[in-house]
Amino acid sequence: RAEDLVSRVRGRFLAAKASLERAAKEEKMRSDRERAERAQLEVLEDAHTSLQRLADQGTADLDLAQQELDEAHLAVLRAEVESGKRGRSCTKCGNAVVPEMGELDAEGGQV
Repeated sequence: RAEDLVSRVRGRFLAAKASLERAAKEEKMRSDRERAERAQLEVLEDAHTSLQRLADQGTADLDLAQQELDEAHLAVLRAEVESGKRGRSCTKCGNAVVPEMGELDAEGGQV
């Protein structure tokens, strides 16, 4: 009877030890997987930030290019009006009057 009791206690101890080892191994695997996922997320967030900066810079460059294009169109329009090739000046306000566009303000926008 004592041997049976020792055997049962030893069996329970070994089962508990194996269960703890499995749980520790699973916890380590879970921890490693979470660490890898966090590292991957960090890389993706850095890439997103970099792409966002590039997109913002591209938008700013496009805005500047559009502004420069508008200024060039206005300069050409003014030169054409001044040379008499196109339009005339309004006698009231002095703004350019272009036949196809009507009266233009100082920035070349329609009034």
